[in-house]
Amino acid sequence: LTGTIRSLMTAAKGNVVMAAHLESRYWPVCRVWRGPLMAAVVLNDPRLVKRVLSSSSAHLGKSVVYKTVEEWLGVSLLTSTGAVWKAKRRLLTPAFHFGVLRSYYDMTEPHLRTLLQRLERHAA
Repeated sequence: LTGTIRSLMTAAKGNVVMAAHLESRYWPVCRVWRGPLMAAVVLNDPRLVKRVLSSSSAHLGKSVVYKTVEEWLGVSLLTSTGAVWKAKRRLLTPAFHFGVLRSYYDMTEPHLRTLLQRLERHAA
């Protein structure tokens, strides 16, 4: 029932081995099932990724997972597409201008260093 996701639900090392196996067997495109109704397509060639991302957005949509999230968040930048997404993105873009982000650097940098130290301890 769960397709290939069952074989990916092992330890992290097993996931890497399984991913390498799928990649070598189905290069450059691999389909991975996430349950009985949802498949993900994995592209392993940068030229294919570029082609998909630069194609018409009419062929690109959000996963069905976003519909579930939309019930909680409403129609937002995360959940919307097309003209609605574009309008919301236009409103939000100035907040992420480098000048605006730079003003937060001094405040966040020490906390990021602490986070990295904690992550390094767990990764070792």
